[in-house]
Amino acid sequence: MRLVRTLTVLVLGAGLMVGCNDDGISPEDLTLADLVGGWSADEFEFTSQSNPAESVDFITLGGEVTLSVADNGRYTIVMLPPQDTPDVSKGSVDVDGGFLLVTDDETPGDTVTFTLILSGNTLTIETGELEFDFGAGDEPADLHAVFSVPVGTTAVDLEGTWEATDWRYISEPAGADTIDVIADGGSLTMTVAGDATYSADVTIPGELPITETGVVMIVDDVMLLIDDIVPDDPMVFTFVLSAGTISLEGEGQIDFDDPPDGIDEDATIEIVLVLQ
Repeated sequence: MRLVRTLTVLVLGAGLMVGCNDDGISPEDLTLADLVGGWSADEFEFTSQSNPAESVDFITLGGEVTLSVADNGRYTIVMLPPQDTPDVSKGSVDVDGGFLLVTDDETPGDTVTFTLILSGNTLTIETGELEFDFGAGDEPADLHAVFSVPVGTTAVDLEGTWEATDWRYISEPAGADTIDVIADGGSLTMTVAGDATYSADVTIPGELPITETGVVMIVDDVMLLIDDIVPDDPMVFTFVLSAGTISLEGEGQIDFDDPPDGIDEDATIEIVLVLQ
């Protein structure tokens, strides 16, 4: 299912035939500021136009879709199919006269337009001007999608620069084996933008410093760091955000032997980041 391309090119790129309801904001009164923040899809259903009995609800199947919009007009969409790898789309967005003008980074010369419904914390999108593969190839389809502002932390809430005060690898086979990266002279600084993109400066003792870029996706108490270069293998952490501190716990592999024997072992990764 080519869900990300469908969302990015056809949802954000189509003229969506919707308006406002009694409790919503008139499209003509909408501004970019009304869309700034983190959104999570509650419904994302495609229905075949040739066979209305055939439909696919991405959320019901266990998928996740997040949308992050920054106040500078940058946006990021992350789609996480059930039991699959995430896919990411980034670009710029503006609101003009009730229309949303979107330019995907992959097609910088192609600005597209759509309309939308915004009612309170709910953003509803509907269109009949796209295609979806229900199993036999792309065909005309209707889309009904509802985004809301989720309860809890979103990637947008992490905007700022964070510095690691603790970064440890704890051996799972032998819990007494621990590597304290910070105490050994390493460092980690991560800057998160309002569109959920991040840049991380990483120094590990004995290795050259590197800068990694990517996208943050948050689903409940799970954080995914999706690297721009290797998006199919995101780092996955459970996390707690409290008083300007992020505590992360995940799984990875590292060589605990000194000198290294070239064999990585399973490890628990613990990182504490403090807002600067």
